[in-house]
Amino acid sequence: MDIKVADPSRDRRDDSILIGVVNATSQWQEIRFDLSSLELENNQAAGVVFDFAYPGESGVVYIDDINFKKKDDTFIPESVPEFESEGPFRGRGLWVWETRPLLEDDTERQVFFDFCHNHGVQDVFLQVIYDDTAGEDEALNIETPEAFRAFLREATNRDIEVHALGGAPALALKPFHHAALEQVEAIKRFNEASRETERFKGIRMDIEPYVIPAFEDSIAKIAILTQWLALNKAIADTLTERDGLEYGVDIPFWLDTITLEFEGVVQTVDRHIIDIVDNVGIMDYRRIAPGRDGMIQHGMDELLYAQEVGTQVFLGAETSTYTETIHFNLKLDSEQWMMLSADEGGLIWRRTFNGFGLVHFYPGDGYHYLGLGSTSIASTDESTFNQALFELRTEVERTGAALAFPVGIPKEDPQVEARLREVNYTECRLIDGAFVVTARMLPKITFANRTKADLDGVLDEVNQYFRDSTALVGFAIHHYQSYRDLPAGP
Repeated sequence: MDIKVADPSRDRRDDSILIGVVNATSQWQEIRFDLSSLELENNQAAGVVFDFAYPGESGVVYIDDINFKKKDDTFIPESVPEFESEGPFRGRGLWVWETRPLLEDDTERQVFFDFCHNHGVQDVFLQVIYDDTAGEDEALNIETPEAFRAFLREATNRDIEVHALGGAPALALKPFHHAALEQVEAIKRFNEASRETERFKGIRMDIEPYVIPAFEDSIAKIAILTQWLALNKAIADTLTERDGLEYGVDIPFWLDTITLEFEGVVQTVDRHIIDIVDNVGIMDYRRIAPGRDGMIQHGMDELLYAQEVGTQVFLGAETSTYTETIHFNLKLDSEQWMMLSADEGGLIWRRTFNGFGLVHFYPGDGYHYLGLGSTSIASTDESTFNQALFELRTEVERTGAALAFPVGIPKEDPQVEARLREVNYTECRLIDGAFVVTARMLPKITFANRTKADLDGVLDEVNQYFRDSTALVGFAIHHYQSYRDLPAGP
């Protein structure tokens, strides 16, 4: 049997390149082919061809676990084996961002707790609402504390532990560390003033510093991550045994690809954070379990290290999705981008601008595109959005950057097209001189448009694979509203 590979251009011509020959056997065998010398269009494979070109006996050929690896020694998890028994029971965690309805509506609250009971939820990460009317010299406090206490009493009665959830990208930066620490102190004061059944079990920070546009700059990236680590260390240090609060942080699985020095130790960022916290949520957002791009592989390194140092791990799954319109009305050359990146605390060190998401895109054409995103630009706020675009451009021009207009659409190029696919930008068009795209969450990330049964099946596979892990304490689902709305499935 000939094995061939087709790149996009060859695939369009029904053509392919021979990479090797396989002799079928009656036993499973691993076959490897070196693709490094192949000249593929934009280094992309569009298909693998199994060509039965030689005469032989009739029969069935079984092929399983096809993987593409950058390094020959990269470990690839096999398909999850069949076990005689199920993996150990591990409860679920649940992110909750829309807190107010659960505090104010008795029916909504009961529906929520019934949902948790029916789906094995034992940990709830509940966004805390703070009273923003306090004066400058007054301590920060939780808004409607009695409503939170009522919620926490019900959670205790249901054997659910509630963690005070907070976080925003800006909190990663040193000038805003005080705001995060004030939130921590507010939770501590709340617990001290509450009965044992009305207390938070822990504090959880979901800050996501990597969405700050400056993160795309290699130097700024290290600065942002170092400041973020320093914040987490400061929070962990301020929590004493007397406080009785666990500290947890949520991180993406790919932080194990970035290495930096923190407090004299050089290691990957995920290990730094695992060393600091009591528990960590790995945003292991894939909707398959095995394979090079599955939940098992992406969560493995963190689980192994966490088990070594005694940190607990929640593996996270995504059930929400989004569609966003982004207007890139700024086109910067490399020199202009570096100038903005070097201004620590400046424009691109923010996550938002005038209430809209600040977005950076580098398609590989030599230019950096900067603009604003919105999940909904209705006619009622279109003028507000356009004013924000104008003010964004004006602010960049104040730096002395000579900006071309109209921005235009990036040139047609295989690398640009690949980058657009990678971030799932579609419907590229020019509107009022701005480069406009529709951005959607990649389907491989989320169980949106799938069923609860699909989610359960994948998590069961992961649970079985890590059946002997003492670090894995549960699976965290993002988030309540989208998880609740998934159809049950067969």
